[in-house]
Amino acid sequence: MKKIFYVYRTARSRDLINFNKGTEPDHFLYGFNYFQKAGFKVNFSDIAYSKLNFLKPLLYPIEYLAIKKTSIGFRIDQAVILLPRLLKSDLIIVAPDSAALPILLLKKLKLLNKPIVYISIGLVNELVSKEASLFTKFYKRLFLEANVIICHSPIEVTTFIKLQPKLKNRVFFIPFGIDIEYFESQTKEEKFILSVGRDRSRDYKLLSDKKIRILKIIFFFSTN
Repeated sequence: MKKIFYVYRTARSRDLINFNKGTEPDHFLYGFNYFQKAGFKVNFSDIAYSKLNFLKPLLYPIEYLAIKKTSIGFRIDQAVILLPRLLKSDLIIVAPDSAALPILLLKKLKLLNKPIVYISIGLVNELVSKEASLFTKFYKRLFLEANVIICHSPIEVTTFIKLQPKLKNRVFFIPFGIDIEYFESQTKEEKFILSVGRDRSRDYKLLSDKKIRILKIIFFFSTN
């Protein structure tokens, strides 16, 4: 298993270029560069975010409906346009939900037969409050097409298994990795706490506690 293909929710070419220049951290790549270092053939494509993606305006109504019902997109155009590249890979890593779900659908329809690592961020929390909806029932079946599901929160692992018990041995918690070399303090004059992300469950109360207020707190927000 040498060929790994990444599917991202947003374009990543510029992020990779900037990382190689040393002007951007690597966590937006979800481990891409580490697989490269390990000798794997790793690739991705931004074609879904270019003018060459003629499918987007045709299929956007499906995504719009998904967003309206679940607040998470469903980039079916991305899955279809990337299918030739997916078929040539040995392993597919999809991050996160809006890109992953339609690729799981391709596998469900037998148009794709490759192992899939699905990195989920936030979707399952949206679904638990809408368990009776048709979208939730549909997604519960799609989840079974993933060989591995990775969550960045232990609570999401529990929620996934509660929502779809058949996933018990496929869902894992892996802490979100931060590029500590990029964010390392250059001055060494003061300690600081770095808070990365924009999730709704971030413990801002702890970060603002008077016991740690003596430390500088840096917030780094991401939409990727």
